[in-house]
Amino acid sequence: MAIVKMKRFYLLAMQADKEKLLKTLQQLGSVQITDAVEEAKELMVETGSPQNTDLDRLRWAINYIGKYSDEKKPLFATDVYISRTESEEALSNASQMFDIVKQAEELEREFGKLNSQKLKLNSDKDELKPWLAMDIPLNSIKNTNDTVQFLGYIQNASLDKLKESEALADSLVYTKNISVISGTSYMLVVVHKDDYNKINKLFKDYGFTNVNFANIDTNAQTAIEDIDNSLAEADKAEKDIINKLTELSKNIHNMQILYDVLKLDDDRYRAVEKFVNTSSTFYAKGWIPEKSVATMEEELKKVSSAVSIEVMEPEEGDVPPVLLHNNKFVTPFESVVTGFSLPSPDSIDPSAVMAPFFANFFGMMLSDAGYALIMLIAIPIILKKYKPKLVTRNMLKLMIFGAIATVIWGALYNTWFGFGLFPQFALFDAVNKPMPVMLACVAIGAVHLFTGLIVAAYMNIKNGDVLAAVYDQLSWALLLIGLGLMVVPNLSNIGQILALVGAALIVLFAGREKKNFFGRILSGFGALYGMSSWISDLLSYMRLFGMGLATGVIGMVINKLIGTVFEAGIIGVVIGSVLFIFAHIFNLGINALGAYVHSCRLQYIEFFSKFFVDGGKEFKPLSENTRYIKIVEDKNLQTNN
Repeated sequence: MAIVKMKRFYLLAMQADKEKLLKTLQQLGSVQITDAVEEAKELMVETGSPQNTDLDRLRWAINYIGKYSDEKKPLFATDVYISRTESEEALSNASQMFDIVKQAEELEREFGKLNSQKLKLNSDKDELKPWLAMDIPLNSIKNTNDTVQFLGYIQNASLDKLKESEALADSLVYTKNISVISGTSYMLVVVHKDDYNKINKLFKDYGFTNVNFANIDTNAQTAIEDIDNSLAEADKAEKDIINKLTELSKNIHNMQILYDVLKLDDDRYRAVEKFVNTSSTFYAKGWIPEKSVATMEEELKKVSSAVSIEVMEPEEGDVPPVLLHNNKFVTPFESVVTGFSLPSPDSIDPSAVMAPFFANFFGMMLSDAGYALIMLIAIPIILKKYKPKLVTRNMLKLMIFGAIATVIWGALYNTWFGFGLFPQFALFDAVNKPMPVMLACVAIGAVHLFTGLIVAAYMNIKNGDVLAAVYDQLSWALLLIGLGLMVVPNLSNIGQILALVGAALIVLFAGREKKNFFGRILSGFGALYGMSSWISDLLSYMRLFGMGLATGVIGMVINKLIGTVFEAGIIGVVIGSVLFIFAHIFNLGINALGAYVHSCRLQYIEFFSKFFVDGGKEFKPLSENTRYIKIVEDKNLQTNN
């Protein structure tokens, strides 16, 4: 339960040393810079710190070109290490990299033009298809001295009504259907010029739409062939662009290095904006973990002797940022806590207390020892072979602890890939004797909830409020334990006493903040009514039984179904073997996900609600927080813990 103790950090130094000191602070990654401008705004001068405006362009180019890279992508994102010398050399290639960015921007514009061109060509092609039956140039449909000729289309239902109209019958008009497609008639219309205005209005009233091919001096077939040739040329041009982008993508690694180096510069410039800068000095403040103070002072003194560093305890009203620190066994479980909320600075980190419960809940819900053995074999191989990034690495390590617990609980349930292989280890039978399993789930849930009460009591005692631990936690513990003992023969009298003492404490002191005695007692009875929530909390742990039963039953069903496939001879054995593997992998995946989600839920809703105080703000130091690469002093010495 470790929230790192934070100290206030103050720095005063010369402007001439600012860049070197900033780089040192960034490499140490132990100081969070906060805004000091308001403290001495009247002393400030404009420093003119540049802002890098090309980062977005570079990031865009990396993502855009990356889509055309033919380099095989790893299963997991891995850390790429470079030496500090390599990172510094990246700036010398900046102009070349931004030339590539410019090329990518131009190629993207060309791509956009080609796509627009292809959309128009395909649209023109679709317009021409209904007129394939015409073997004359489409622009030859022209007016004569006595007639007006035009092409168009109309819905068949409207055409039938149009033909029945008296106005059409009384006019000199000729129509010819060229084609009928999807309930639409495509027509040639010839009308005497004296009747044109009347017919034109009549046709429009019935939804007739004119088409104009004045620019097409060939028949539809030839025009479509010309379009197909243009589309082929556009496709070829697209392939040329893709080939160019693929060639450019060979520079992605260098572009990523440059991006991260420029991003580090940009982070320093943003930190400078929080400084108080005078013509010759600068002043900065922030937060630093207590354990990092000595190293920070030593390194900064190496850079400049003209630097003043002061480290102090937080002042009243300060809210330090929160940094969690645990041993290597507990660290993977921090993600469960941070996935909920960071604890407040004066609270505690529940990771260590929560870890064994989380692992066991996961094991009870996944509940198949065979699946767990697969995880225990596969995850270390993934960690060693792919060397995933820290977040993924910690998640996989959390899964290892869950798998260890699953082996134990799977053996107790005697579930191995849906088979009951080792009955000598079995303690529970969730299918045939569910009641003992349910009772075990409720019992473990009770331990979980009581642990939450103990943590809450510890927090009150730590904060010097012992009476709050008695009134708010011990009272409930006495009541709940007493109620439990009341159903135990020979202990019911003790149980009654404990329950009455606990209930009395709740009624008398739950509303102790109220000055009115009757209001205080009413609040106490209201708090006592909260006993019902404890019952619902305990019942929530029945999901441990339900999820575990589901995994086992699905595994059994898979085995029975595949057993029938095996009866079909050698072909059935081959097909059944493949189905067996994929079906059990699916069952493992879906139930491992469910076990993780529901284990989190039990922590967040049932456990944390008893003591957790949120509101912490993440500690965000000025550091080499890179996106694509990790900078090390010697990349041959990098480790992957």
